[in-house]
Amino acid sequence: MKTVNGLVDYLFETNLMSDVEIVKDAVSRTFLRSGKEVIEDGEIQVFMTTKDDRIQDLISEVAKKLPDKKHDLVVTTPVTGNKNFFKFVNDQTMTPDELSPTQNAQ
Repeated sequence: MKTVNGLVDYLFETNLMSDVEIVKDAVSRTFLRSGKEVIEDGEIQVFMTTKDDRIQDLISEVAKKLPDKKHDLVVTTPVTGNKNFFKFVNDQTMTPDELSPTQNAQ
């Protein structure tokens, strides 16, 4: 859990996500491996929100920061939603260039 908290802190500091939900209780995965059922308990789910043009950066940073390379990332795009929430997400996930446009003009 310490690794996940460190990852979340880093992603907030770098504006790669606007909000997060961490589910750590009673998460279990069941799947088939070589025809046999495998159950992995103790999994943590992390739901993060970012804007479309930051998705690849977010995926890359998660891959770099997680020591256990056995993780899944699923990306979904909302079809509808609250325009104020979308503005919040956009504002919270600005790139450094977007945050200081006056520096780019020089």
